[in-house]
Amino acid sequence: MRNSKDKSRRNSIWYYDPPRGLDKIVQKFTKLTKFSQSNFSALAYGQVRIICASLYSIERGLVSLNHVGSGPAADIIANLVSGIGRKRIDFLQNNTDYFDDVTREYAYYKQLDDTVINFRGESPRKYVLVKTMPPPGAHEYQRTQYRYRDHLCDHHLEGAHNLHSTRPAQLASVLQNIDQLKSWDHKPFFITFAHHFYNDFCGHAESLADWIQDWFTNQEPFMNTGINPMGWSVMEKLMDDTDGGRIHIDIKHMSPLSRKQYIDF
Repeated sequence: MRNSKDKSRRNSIWYYDPPRGLDKIVQKFTKLTKFSQSNFSALAYGQVRIICASLYSIERGLVSLNHVGSGPAADIIANLVSGIGRKRIDFLQNNTDYFDDVTREYAYYKQLDDTVINFRGESPRKYVLVKTMPPPGAHEYQRTQYRYRDHLCDHHLEGAHNLHSTRPAQLASVLQNIDQLKSWDHKPFFITFAHHFYNDFCGHAESLADWIQDWFTNQEPFMNTGINPMGWSVMEKLMDDTDGGRIHIDIKHMSPLSRKQYIDF
């Protein structure tokens, strides 16, 4: 997808979509957020300077629903909850290559990296993708811009399922994808190892309400289990610090047992 410099276009990362009256009412009574919360214009208005952007291909379990499968009814329900559009939902329902999806998402960010965006009546702005996540006070965070307001953007992967090119996961393919990940111009700083569903690597924690699990999804398989042998191989590959290539592990969404095993390790 093209990342447009025109902030009025929906395919722009700068597209501004503040909540309006009906949006606020829907959010209050249904808890469904039907407006963008973290587009770059909103981040700019909020004076956010350092951004950790999530690369995430939505898991099929969130768009192929219990009782209704992956047909038109599932599209309507999934779009009602997510607001991502039925075309995108149809793609996700049939996607077997999560890693290719996040690779294209990364390419979307790169299109406007270090590109000046004009704001009416305000200073121009741009975001800059950082190549590393240096400690506080390091040079890359001390860059001073007198003409532009920089927003420094780092990446992470939301869930190790994003390393899959097939399902079930094949270890050789996953390790190859990690090598590719580490060769990116802007290597992700960390990866949230688990997410909403079993990823063939480790057990996950409950993250969805019981009624959602019962009626729409199936989060329970392998929930609260530990890290399996393939998961250990993947984790060690990610944490390998050869040439400073380590990708750190975020334990959010891991099952309590998986967290304990990782911390002990």
